[in-house]
Order: sequence, then C-alpha cells, then structure tokens
Amino acid sequence: MSADCEREAESEPLAERPGPPITVVRVLAITTAVIGVLMIVLALAGGGGLGSYGVLVGAFFVAAGVVRLRLIQIRARAGL
Repeated sequence: MSADCEREAESEPLAERPGPPITVVRVLAITTAVIGVLMIVLALAGGGGLGSYGVLVGAFFVAAGVVRLRLIQIRARAGL
C-alpha cells in the first residue's frame, strides 16, 4: 500500500500538492529570523526584561529561520 502512495505522490504535479506556497514558507522563515535578531537586540539593550534568556531564545529563532531557508534551498535544488 505504501508503494501505491509513493507512486501517486511522484505522479502528482507540484501545483496540486498540499501545503502553503513556497513564497509563504520563505516569508515565514525570514520573519522568524528577523524576530530572533530583534529579541537579541532588545535583550542586549536591556529592554523588555528579557535578559540572557532573550539572547538565547533570539539565537534559537535566528537558527530556526536560517535552517528553514536552507532546507527550502535544498528542496528546490532537488526538485521537490
């Protein structure tokens, strides 16, 4: 049964696959990274009571956005 699903997924055109358009995913990844940078800046400036945890969480957001953008690039090169 899984072989049937795989064949069906391979034959299905990209436009008909479920999920949001790639531009939406790209914008969300960039937004995530920008929010992380803003959190780091606010934490280092001492605003918002974020402290050192703000830098840590901001770095996590930046990393998540960058990794997502990299995965988008890899999938685009592979044609997926």
